[in-house]
Amino acid sequence: MKCALCCTKCGRQLRTFTRKYRCTRCGRVYCSDCIQELSVSKNIMAKLRLVEGFVEPEKSMWKGYVLCPQCSVGFNQEVRKMSDALNNCGDVELVSINYKGRKRYWGNPISIKTQFYKERAEAEKELQTLARYYGCDMVINVERHREEEDEETDSGGTYTYSVWSYSGKAVRRVY
Repeated sequence: MKCALCCTKCGRQLRTFTRKYRCTRCGRVYCSDCIQELSVSKNIMAKLRLVEGFVEPEKSMWKGYVLCPQCSVGFNQEVRKMSDALNNCGDVELVSINYKGRKRYWGNPISIKTQFYKERAEAEKELQTLARYYGCDMVINVERHREEEDEETDSGGTYTYSVWSYSGKAVRRVY
């Protein structure tokens, strides 16, 4: 029989002076021996936030992400998958929405969209990374979105520049 304040994994009773941790993804309580502390680069987390259905755990102010063993396995898999996608996205083909030819693909297209970047190449790479994350090697119906932003200069003037975002549908190419 489990007590009201016991570690979910080992069953150790968590008393007044025993440090207890709450998993920031599932919310269950664990002792300090059973909880896991994880850290992830800001770049990987920024990309993961763009993935549909990704549940970001809360970040502890002192310890990074504090997760139970079960949640940490799933979280580490997502982080590893995004890291691999980031490193292996160069061969993902981008096909413009204006393309009139026929590109063959299979599976259901997955809608993906990037953040806005000052450099178009960064937005393109992010689109390719998201496609690779989903296991795809081609993005069809690619659209570029351009907005203008203003920035005040040191001399009191205004500098206007473009920021870019891309969207499209990730698919698997038929060879």
